[in-house]
Amino acid sequence: GIPYWKYIRDLYKKLAEDVGWKVRQTLAYSIHELAIILGTEITQTDLVPIFDSYIKDVDEVRMGIVSNLTKFLKILSLDYRRSYMPKLNDFLKMDNQR
Repeated sequence: GIPYWKYIRDLYKKLAEDVGWKVRQTLAYSIHELAIILGTEITQTDLVPIFDSYIKDVDEVRMGIVSNLTKFLKILSLDYRRSYMPKLNDFLKMDNQR
């Protein structure tokens, strides 16, 4: 993990809940990179709840999650990865069928 995460965690969570979908979209497309930096334990406690909320977000945000899904899941423990198996169908449901 990184020693300064505790100082920016609250800011990251605030940005993750921003009303503007473009802000959430930016974080969705890069959450896997932050997970790589933070490691398994912090990712599971701090990023998984955000990741889970993005699964149910607007398509523009969800595409960020889907595009880097394997990279994010690779950081998680095997038990956490298994918990996503039943949820994979949710990733495929788009609001706007393009």
